[in-house]
Amino acid sequence: HFIEHTLFKGTQKRKPFHILNRLDCVGGEFNAYTSKEDTWIYASFSEQHLERAVELISDITFNATFPEKEIIKERDVILREIDMGEDDPDQKLSRALFETAFREHPYRYPVIGYKEIFSKITREELVEYYQTRYVPNNAVLIVSGDFDVVEMKARAKKIFGGYERKVLPNVYIPQEPIQLAEREMHIYEDVQISRVGIGFQTPGLTHADTPVLDALSLILGSGNSSLLSTKLREELKLVHAVDASNWTPGTVGVFYLALVCD
Repeated sequence: HFIEHTLFKGTQKRKPFHILNRLDCVGGEFNAYTSKEDTWIYASFSEQHLERAVELISDITFNATFPEKEIIKERDVILREIDMGEDDPDQKLSRALFETAFREHPYRYPVIGYKEIFSKITREELVEYYQTRYVPNNAVLIVSGDFDVVEMKARAKKIFGGYERKVLPNVYIPQEPIQLAEREMHIYEDVQISRVGIGFQTPGLTHADTPVLDALSLILGSGNSSLLSTKLREELKLVHAVDASNWTPGTVGVFYLALVCD
């Protein structure tokens, strides 16, 4: 997440202002986000600017320079984000649910990290991680839109072909054991309404049940016309909002329900 913030702060051939200026000149949308599994850098541009957009993504992804002053700025930004999360009951509920659902797997940790640890990260540690993990054999390029596939493959090879593959060290990820009993976490604070999260351990992304669970989550709790929203919110008037989701990133996931009520 820290690297995601600093990728836009300069490359070997572009200053921060030049990156933003180039984006504005072509009228495109450009952003990034970090999940528990990966970091995405994405852009939406008109077809005539496609090659420029892809080249810009490649430059930001593989040639970032991490200026010290920009790292200091982004550290402060993320520290404020962490503080905002501490004041957000919905984020605290989500964090509590994952800390309860996962005992061994790193999914239990928030993407943004912990303030006392995050504050100690140095530029050298950032650069070392970047140079180790941000390599072409650890990246995926996805392009959609109105273009010729053969031409696009040639463009991609031209833009990305010069980056060398590197040895990608294995990262040990502990497997989450099968849950055998009920778990609970209770948080008490001075809030006007209550929030509840209920989760169930599910198999991984490639399991045959996953598409069924995906469909079930949509039927139960996706939108105001879903079964739970219709019953609990419209008919019984017990909740302000209710939602269901099937989160299946890899080898183990969680099917969860969330509701807000008086």
